[in-house]
Parts: sequence; structure tokens; C-alpha cells
Amino acid sequence: MNKVAIIKSMAEWMGEKGKFYSMSEYQRAKDVPANFWMIRKQFGSWSRVQLLIRTNHAELYSKMNKGIPTKVTPVVEKKTTKPAKKTAVKKDKK
Repeated sequence: MNKVAIIKSMAEWMGEKGKFYSMSEYQRAKDVPANFWMIRKQFGSWSRVQLLIRTNHAELYSKMNKGIPTKVTPVVEKKTTKPAKKTAVKKDKK
């Protein structure tokens, strides 16, 4: 499974359950769509998984929070420009 498919299947599964599972709850659950350790390896942390579900599947995330509406804008990375290098000018001694 790739990352997009994992997040989608987790969002659908948790949406059916009606709550966002904590890391320990998900690890103890028997009918999970993806192995817990595979998720940890792919995403690194549980908060990253929650962020991706919240931004990419906001309607399912609102089901997990008992119908509490959440308005989340997608994360867009901005490219930063590096400042121009200044060349050092040596002064002549007279």
C-alpha cells in the first residue's frame, strides 16, 4: 500500500467507527486496515497521520469528531528564495 491508500483506508475505517483512535487504541484494535508498525514506518508519528487525515479527508474527520465541523485549509509549501551572495570588496591601502 502507498501512503495515499493507507490514509484513505484509515480515514474510512475510523469514520465508520465514529472516532479518531489514539495510537494505543489503534494498536490494540483487531480489524484495522493497515498494520500499526507499517504506518509508523511510513509516516513517522501519529500526529502526522492525524494531520494528513484532517487535511485530505475533512468530511470523514468531522464524522470521527461526532459531527463537529472542522474547517481546514490544505497545507501548501512555499518556495523560499535564497538571498543573493554579497561579494567582499577589498579596500586598497594608500
